[in-house]
Amino acid sequence: MKVSSKPSLTWEILTSRADRPRQEVFPFNTGRCEYFYSARYALAAALDALKLSPQQSILMPSYNCWVEVEPAVRSGAKIDWYRVKTDFSIDEDDLLARIRPETAAIFVIHYLGFPQRLENIHRICTERGIVLIEDCAHALLSNDGDVPLGLTGDMAIFSIRKTVPIPDGGCLLINNPAFSVNRPRRVRPNLFATYFVVSEMLARGSTTEPKRVNQMAYSCNFAFARLARMGLRGIHKIFQDHGDYLVYPSGNHFNEQVKHWMMSDVSSAILRGTEFQRIKERRRANFLHLLDKLIMNDRITLPILSLPEGVSPLFFPVIVQDRDRVYRQLKDQGLSGHDWWGDFHPAVPWDKYPDAVYLKTNVFGFPVHQDLSRESLGIMLAEFSQCL
Repeated sequence: MKVSSKPSLTWEILTSRADRPRQEVFPFNTGRCEYFYSARYALAAALDALKLSPQQSILMPSYNCWVEVEPAVRSGAKIDWYRVKTDFSIDEDDLLARIRPETAAIFVIHYLGFPQRLENIHRICTERGIVLIEDCAHALLSNDGDVPLGLTGDMAIFSIRKTVPIPDGGCLLINNPAFSVNRPRRVRPNLFATYFVVSEMLARGSTTEPKRVNQMAYSCNFAFARLARMGLRGIHKIFQDHGDYLVYPSGNHFNEQVKHWMMSDVSSAILRGTEFQRIKERRRANFLHLLDKLIMNDRITLPILSLPEGVSPLFFPVIVQDRDRVYRQLKDQGLSGHDWWGDFHPAVPWDKYPDAVYLKTNVFGFPVHQDLSRESLGIMLAEFSQCL
């Protein structure tokens, strides 16, 4: 049995959901969302809306992926950093101590869908006229009590494709009417770029397809898409054109041309009628199952020991020695987890933030997405134990 780290796109999802009535959930039900090709471009639009000067600064977390740092660097403002603890919580004292007169924005990440404590930070931002931006890339469908994550700050960004099996899609929610997004043009994603990602997702998801003929069809289609992409890459090298057809939503690259891209029609169609409540329930149930099975394992460390009401978790994190080896061994057996955030952006002074380095080198993520059964989780748990 294979286990994917992400929910699968199937032909049924691709073709049957567009006609269902849209289920209105936050933030899509606010009427204040701007949709982008991915969340990194939503963040770039948010920072553009602030019109920051080189004398102003953004206060950002030391524990970060890479892609959220790049728009901040490109904004032209200075970047200051604050400490994040090894349980993924903000070191509030350190953050507050680093606020300067030139601090124009504070950026907080709700890691893995778990809420940060924002009461004091939000109050101080309001008092001092500092913009609070919530990174909810992991936190679609998560609440802090009755309050959806992303509703507290002046702005919030969401990476929809981390939760829902769509080929692309991020959004920017603007809560503060003092800000607006200037989008002189809205460009639909290149059709071939969308086709390639959809083909890849269908081929990856075909392992759960009961009909062998369908598995073969998806695999052959993706093989054709890869050959076509290789040919287009050759054309791009020869003619040095814009290369929009080679755009891919994952990875660390920031493409200025893609800043104006919207979410594709394919992604919009899949979102219509997506069963969001089922997604949240399945993710929570899988997380709690893993917590029950792993909480007494003395060969690992669990940075999160509970699942608060309202949280829709991205995955189940464990701290494990030799994380990269464990990840590779499981992947070689068709069991895909998350070797989480192993890249180090050069703009961050990593020597000053050992806790962030510790998380970047030791966090392994068990998938908990909505496609997973207890059987598949059991297989992954058994193989994981063998890797320790």
